Amino acid sequence: LEFTIFFDFRSVHGEAELARELRRHLFSELRGRPAFYPYFAQNALLFKPPARLFGRLLGGAGEHAGQFDLKDAVMPIVNFARLYALRQEVDATHTLDRLHALAEAGVLTESSGREIGGAYELLMRLRLRHQATALVAGQTPNNAVNPRWLAQAEQTLVNQAFAEISAIQKRISYDFLGGTS
Repeated sequence: LEFTIFFDFRSVHGEAELARELRRHLFSELRGRPAFYPYFAQNALLFKPPARLFGRLLGGAGEHAGQFDLKDAVMPIVNFARLYALRQEVDATHTLDRLHALAEAGVLTESSGREIGGAYELLMRLRLRHQATALVAGQTPNNAVNPRWLAQAEQTLVNQAFAEISAIQKRISYDFLGGTS
């Protein structure tokens, strides 16, 4: 996790050119190490969207039984954008900016970029709303949401987001792992 976050570095103060120089060096190093990408790709395949039974989301087990983790859910999209942005040498560090740049570069179709971005925005919006609701109620915010707390339309959209995640994970598997996961 710490290693993947490293690729999101950016200048916040001082000589911005140093960050740009480091990014150019990183891209140069990665060009000479194609074996890096399959290892990085495996990280994007760790999250498995919750199962669906008769159109309803079924959450995990344990402490958060019947719930799913919104942070875990968004990570495949973040890692997809990171992975392809690294391979395409895209300078952007925000997920939506990366998706846009990948669409501009022809790695994604415009509609696919919008759909993946829409899934990302939906899951992030639900996560922030869930955490804000917990804070207002005097509870400790977390990322575990019970799908039954979502409106029917939101459940449908989350199901669509998970279908999008499954599709991008299949693409990662084919592009970087030879179709295995």
